This record gives sequence, C-alpha cells and structure tokens, in this order.
Amino acid sequence: MNSIFGYRKVIAFLFCSLFLFLFLLFEWMFQQSGFWLQFTNWSPAYTYTCESQNLDGAIRQPLNTFSNLLLLFFGVEVIIFSFKDRQVYKNSPNLVRMNYQYSLVFGLCLVMLCVCSSFYHASMLDFFSQLDMAGVYSCVLFPLIITIHKIIAAKWFGNKPYFSYWGSLIAIASFLFSLFFLTYNFWQDEVFIILPTLFAILVGLSVYHARNFVESYRKDYLLLSGLFLFSALPCYMLDWYFCSAHSYFQFHSFWHIFAAFALYYYYLYLRSEKNLILKKAKQ
Repeated sequence: MNSIFGYRKVIAFLFCSLFLFLFLLFEWMFQQSGFWLQFTNWSPAYTYTCESQNLDGAIRQPLNTFSNLLLLFFGVEVIIFSFKDRQVYKNSPNLVRMNYQYSLVFGLCLVMLCVCSSFYHASMLDFFSQLDMAGVYSCVLFPLIITIHKIIAAKWFGNKPYFSYWGSLIAIASFLFSLFFLTYNFWQDEVFIILPTLFAILVGLSVYHARNFVESYRKDYLLLSGLFLFSALPCYMLDWYFCSAHSYFQFHSFWHIFAAFALYYYYLYLRSEKNLILKKAKQ
C-alpha cells in the first residue's frame, strides 16, 4: 500500500490515459454518425457554452470535454489518499484524515464531476447537463457537510479528531439526500442563486471554525485554492461574452482546469488542519 501511495500520481495519470483512450475510441467509432441525434427524448441542452458544436460528431465539444481530465486526475489522487489514511487514521491530527471515508467520497465527487461534465460537453444534451450540475453541487455540498461535522466535533466532543462510523454515515447520507434533492429540483437557472448561497454558507462556517477551533493549517494551500477559484469564476462568465467558437482558446475549458486545481488545493488544506485541543467538551 505504501508503494501505491508513493505512486499515486502515476496511477492517476494511468486512469486519465485510459479515460482519454476510451473517449477517443468512442469518437473514432462514431465519428460524423450523428450518434447523439437518436436521443431526442433527452433534448438539446438549454445551457450555452461558446465552443463550436459538431452536431454530427460523437464528441461535439472536444476542448470542453477533455479539459475535465484534471478533475479525474485529482479525484483518483484523493481516493488513494483515503486508502493511505485508512492505515494510519488513529494517528491523524484532524477529522478529515481520521474519517478516511470523507477523502473517498470527496475523490468520488471529483471523478463524478469529470465524467458528467465530459459527457455533457460530448453530447450537449439536457440529461447530462443535469448530471453535470449534480457534480458541481457535490463539490460544494460535501465540503459544507464536512465543515458542519467539524463544528459539531468542536462543540460537543472537545474538538478531538475522532473516527465515527455513525457520524460519517449520517453526514454522507445527508449529503446524498441533499444532492439528489437539489439536482432533481434546481438544476437550471436556480443554480445561480443556490450555488452562491451554499458557497457563502461554506465560507462563513469555515471562517468560524478556523478562527475558533483550529491551531494551524497550511495557508499556502488555502491561498492557492482561492487564487485558482477566483481565476476560474471569471472564465465561466467571460465564455458568455467573449466568444470565438472555433478558437483553440476556450474560456470554459479554463474554467474546468482552474476549478480542478481549486478543489484539489482546498482538499489539501482540509487535510492540513490541526485542531485546537479544548479543555472541556460540551456536555
């Protein structure tokens, strides 16, 4: 297992290579076949992205499709972290590393976002647009659930990192229920209200937790996550207004790339937190 952990980037690269190979094989097998035209009941996607669409192609927006690969790379890395944490969780300094299931689910969120976004841009169909939004929701909702768990641990368990099957099970079940509810009911224009609201709550609770219950953390990880996030958001918006459909430079592709780095460094920040040890737990 230690050797696997040491080669986690190689393993992540191999997964990305396999994913790329399968998509290129799919494109080669169904090129100019109008493959997605048969799924008329799934309807064309209502959302807009700049890159020119090859409506008869198996991959209608290649740049926006393959720019998701970093999400898969980082997702596999995070999943490998979870297997390493499972070996040494009793000696871990924070709740995320001790509850190694959280790293597993966080990694799966990144992988899900990669797969769903890739199929959305390959097909440009509403069905995959909705799944893509499920991936986006998951990458905000799950960190929020983790943060709530950390605050509960601080308030009622003396802020000592602890492993809890029931605690993590309830947290993950709450996450899955919330993800299904939001994705099923609010995946179109409502997203532009709900996502910023969830993000604001996450930031507020994270600041509260860090100021009151954290002894130290890697500021460089948090800074890098913030820099990449605030580089990603303008790219998402600029794609609507500065569009060159046939260009190899697509703002939406850079949105994918910067967002992947932001999520990865945010995860590393979560792993770096070292809790304050409180004298008394609330009874």
